Amino acid sequence: MQASISPITSAKLANMGFLCACLVVVSHIFVQPEADAPTFWARELLIRIHAIDVPFFFLAAGYFLAGHVSDQKWWGGVLKRTKTLLVPFLLWSLLWMICEQLLGIAQSLLDGKSPTLCISLETATLLASFGFDPLRSPALPPLWFVRTLFCLVVLSPLLVVPIKWGRRCGMLWAGTLLAIFWGYVVLLGSPYSALFGVSSFLTVSGFFWFTLGLFLRLHPCLIRLPIWGGVTLLIATLGVEVGAFLWLPQQSICARLIPFVGGLTLMLAVWSIIPGKAWPRWLTSTAFPIYLMHWFVLFPLAGLLGYPASFPIYLFFVIVGIVLPLACTHVLRHCCPKTASLLFGGR
Repeated sequence: MQASISPITSAKLANMGFLCACLVVVSHIFVQPEADAPTFWARELLIRIHAIDVPFFFLAAGYFLAGHVSDQKWWGGVLKRTKTLLVPFLLWSLLWMICEQLLGIAQSLLDGKSPTLCISLETATLLASFGFDPLRSPALPPLWFVRTLFCLVVLSPLLVVPIKWGRRCGMLWAGTLLAIFWGYVVLLGSPYSALFGVSSFLTVSGFFWFTLGLFLRLHPCLIRLPIWGGVTLLIATLGVEVGAFLWLPQQSICARLIPFVGGLTLMLAVWSIIPGKAWPRWLTSTAFPIYLMHWFVLFPLAGLLGYPASFPIYLFFVIVGIVLPLACTHVLRHCCPKTASLLFGGR
């Protein structure tokens, strides 16, 4: 039987999911090197909070999946989730491939060339576009997360075994993954490749946060922090991270360690601040669609206007990147509900 979730936790999960989807949009808005000071600092601060968005999606996915761990049809839940990930992955890959071909044809017509010269139907190109190369990002970059989450869901029956043995064993298992995560960040690689791993098939971060989500559902251990404490922790973490960016050599171990710890503390800080009262369902239910669609908005927008150099243009990118996918989601759900269900995996 699926374990119930308290109304406050459910509301926080939904609210934070929408917030993290917006942070993903913001993270993909690149700015000109000569951008004005407000634009520079807005991006610098938001890009650091952005460190929690994809990890939160992994954590939430593990948390929800673990609710079925005691069901007799545990494998049924796993298969259902793999389907709701694979279908959107393939459909959005196809849509992006068509979009790229159309953009290539349009550019060739503007340049006075034959449109057929810009159409690529080679097998290797198609396989790469659909994300079948494990060492490369899919053609639609945000889909790397869907591909990685699919792999983690398939592996979830194995990942959850040590957690089912008991709280101590689960803590040891999660702690081991955290230590591997730390070792990768500090000793072997950069925080960004470990956190996001765009070119990786399975990310170190994904394993840790997904497993932590499984653990927190099966062995709840809440750290209660008041809102003022969350705000203080958020400001302190951002201050330390910005200071490290300005004054520490970026290749030093300390400079690598600070964003790693910051990602953990920021998650707790934002979770403490996020309201325990649910935002409107029409808003929070668009988190996954916004994640899937925002690249279709930002990519051509940057091609038309270039990267923002002033704060008003930057703010325009942020608003359009969030509002347009949100509006498209509601139009699709109202006019073509079955199509919307397929495109968004029933979410």
